[in-house]
Amino acid sequence: MFKWVLVFSFFFFILSTKLDFAQTIESADSLKGLLDRKEDSVKVDILNQLVIHLREGNNVEAMQYAEQARDLSEKLNYKRGLAGVLGNIGWIHYRRGEFPAALEQATQSLAISESIKDYDELGRGLNNLASIYVEQKDYTKALSNFKQALAWGKKTKNKYTIGRSYNNIAYVFFLTNQLDSSKRYAESGVIATQGYSAGFAWRTLGDIYEKQNKIPAAEKNYLKSIAVADSNKNYTLRVSTAHRLGKMYLNHGQSTKAEYVLKANEELCSKFHFRNELVNTYKLLALLYKGNSDFGKATSYYEKFISLNDSLYNETTVKQLAMQEDRYKSQLQQSKIDLLTKESELKDKEIKTQRLTSVVAVIVLMLFIALATLLYRSNQKIKSTNQQLEQKNTEILAHDEELSRLNATKDKLFSIISHDLRGPFNSLSGLLHMNEKGYINEGDFKKHIEELSKNTFRTKELLNNLLLWSTAQLKIDKARPVKFNIKSVVNEVILLYESPVREKDIKIVNQVTDQQAWADADMISVVLRNILSNAIKFSFKGSTITIGSSVENHELKCFVKDEGQGIPKIFLDKLISGEIMTTKGTANEVGTGLGLQLCIDFVNKNGGRLGAESEGSEGATFWFTLPLKGEGQRIS
Repeated sequence: MFKWVLVFSFFFFILSTKLDFAQTIESADSLKGLLDRKEDSVKVDILNQLVIHLREGNNVEAMQYAEQARDLSEKLNYKRGLAGVLGNIGWIHYRRGEFPAALEQATQSLAISESIKDYDELGRGLNNLASIYVEQKDYTKALSNFKQALAWGKKTKNKYTIGRSYNNIAYVFFLTNQLDSSKRYAESGVIATQGYSAGFAWRTLGDIYEKQNKIPAAEKNYLKSIAVADSNKNYTLRVSTAHRLGKMYLNHGQSTKAEYVLKANEELCSKFHFRNELVNTYKLLALLYKGNSDFGKATSYYEKFISLNDSLYNETTVKQLAMQEDRYKSQLQQSKIDLLTKESELKDKEIKTQRLTSVVAVIVLMLFIALATLLYRSNQKIKSTNQQLEQKNTEILAHDEELSRLNATKDKLFSIISHDLRGPFNSLSGLLHMNEKGYINEGDFKKHIEELSKNTFRTKELLNNLLLWSTAQLKIDKARPVKFNIKSVVNEVILLYESPVREKDIKIVNQVTDQQAWADADMISVVLRNILSNAIKFSFKGSTITIGSSVENHELKCFVKDEGQGIPKIFLDKLISGEIMTTKGTANEVGTGLGLQLCIDFVNKNGGRLGAESEGSEGATFWFTLPLKGEGQRIS
């Protein structure tokens, strides 16, 4: 019954709007008919327009046409066309979740557009670049670039860029919880945009109403957005909106509607390789079937979620580590250049001083009467030069200390990588080689899978901590505080550790209350993951871990208490002071010691404190505090 209601709703919204929703499909078909022509700049422009119409739907076909346009633009040395096609290719990478490639293409496109003063393409390129900043959660840069794109769109009277910029600005304001501004820009986007672009504005309005708990209004706007997407075969808009609609239905107890929407979304995401939306859909379906007590389906979807999430995580981690290493090399090289420059300046000053002394000596021989005056002036200049030399020497020492710190960071980083990452990968490679050569049978192979699974989970945690730690050491990670519910974050963290908890038969008691905190939610999630991981690591089989919270002295205090082997006071003081230490767990689990260092750094950056208590062999309690609200709080 619900299926027909939803279909009728989509049909109603298509008929009730005045926008020409079929325009995109008709334009794509008509553009394909124009491709049978000689290879010139006009054909490049036709290909670029065709890619724009296809990229939000069939991005596989869009990429094929984009590559044709790129090759032809380079052959013709057609810079305007090349700027457009690089922007299109970057956007396709962005929709696929391939953000490093998207950033590279977007910056190349912008550089060409600026050099030839192509302001239309510049507006589109700024939108593309700002969208990547949104994925990096750098909302300040994102908002600045979106507003620049809006200004260029108005200057060139490009309605597509104007509407798209309004929609994107609205979404950034929504992400930063500025709902009034978000709604105002989204409504402007509906008015300014034409064709399917209005669907993105309605999607944002749906997000706003859902956050305000105005469920009927949210549903109405989501359905409008889906109707536009279906009419234009805009699968990107379709899957992102359907994911939101399904999540809203699930959160408000409408599991039948949620199942229908999410199952359809799963099929569409799989068909067109929308992996980011697919992993979110898997997670929601797992929660849905778990709530319906259908544990078979819940387990199946949870396994799909873990598998795809790990794949996406590993791809992103490898790319981010490569970018991190490049950034480190760049900083090191720049420091060397600065040192060489300062040494050159000092030598120049020294030469000038020597010349001045020679001149003074000659003047003394020729003009004895002026000796006192000349000596005085020379002495003053020498003093000034010495002061400058002393200042430069101080600066050189400071740079030398910074270089030493960077080298120590690099050595520790690569030491951990070479030691702790090589083992699990060598084990996996060896087992696969033995299985391939037939040295072990299927039964023995399956027997080793469980241990490999544990190693893979620990390796993933190590990679995560390693990336976050190296980012913190290079001082590029800043807290971005928002208001969030601490219980929701705790629930998500507990879900991640169901497997190791089940293996050690540990009971987790969650006493955390519904309490709002003011901090960077992602950083606090990392803190909770590391503290809970340590509690599991040092707990005995069959023991209990208690997670709780309270409000003390206008702060939120959250704690994790285990019944493990405890921590001697001499080691406890060293851990809390930030010293990196490693010990094996109750089941011989290993670690790197980076986790607690991360916890200390992240809690401090969010204006809180971290502490620990342990009574001999009766377990340990780790706690941290957070501000309750943003007014008057200092966040690093």
